Amino acid sequence: MKKIVYAIGIIFIAGLIWLFLSGNYYVRQALTHWYPAIDQYTIFDNRVVKASSPHPWTFAPDYNMYAIPEEFMPAFDELGTVAYLIVKDSAILFEQYWEGYSEQSHSNSFSMAKSIVSLAVGCAMDEGLIKGTYQPVADFLPEFRGYGGKELTLHHLLTMSAELDFDEGYSSLFSPTTKLYYGNDIVKQALETKEMEQPGVYFDYQSIITQLLAMIVEQATGEKISEYVSRKL
Repeated sequence: MKKIVYAIGIIFIAGLIWLFLSGNYYVRQALTHWYPAIDQYTIFDNRVVKASSPHPWTFAPDYNMYAIPEEFMPAFDELGTVAYLIVKDSAILFEQYWEGYSEQSHSNSFSMAKSIVSLAVGCAMDEGLIKGTYQPVADFLPEFRGYGGKELTLHHLLTMSAELDFDEGYSSLFSPTTKLYYGNDIVKQALETKEMEQPGVYFDYQSIITQLLAMIVEQATGEKISEYVSRKL
């Protein structure tokens, strides 16, 4: 029995080494970094989104005259909180940082980017570059025509009801989410994602949808999403 377990272990390790040394870029990245972290932005391409007319934050008259009640601190510790900010009436009322982080620290935006991309869609609509939320996705990405005779629209993407073949799994090495996060050709991955069910029936949170929306904004505007967001927001 021990020999069988030992052999299985050797095969498993050999398989991981083969995957690591193979040409599969995202697998190598995933095995190197193991799990997403808030300050992994340095391993990705980055663009600076400049504010065309920046307005520095103002501070409330009673800025940082408060303290976080002790009874809440266990929750902060459990969640690994490194920054906590309260904004009231467009002014910073309170801020506190832990573990060496500060107001100058950068981090991954993760799903906050979904809101920014959705805002960019709204800006393109306001400019008349996108007709409306019920415009077919196929107008911008011909690969996505719909499923079961029902058109896939921007509304389906914006409401996470597109029902694409995309498993939002974070713990598997072979999850499409892992590939989306660590891969080096997310446009290709997005365009190869299949439509599996009729859109508009169920809510299904799928991060690949935000990539598709960003690509639609770029198609509609002729600008990179970072350039367009910088200009409009």
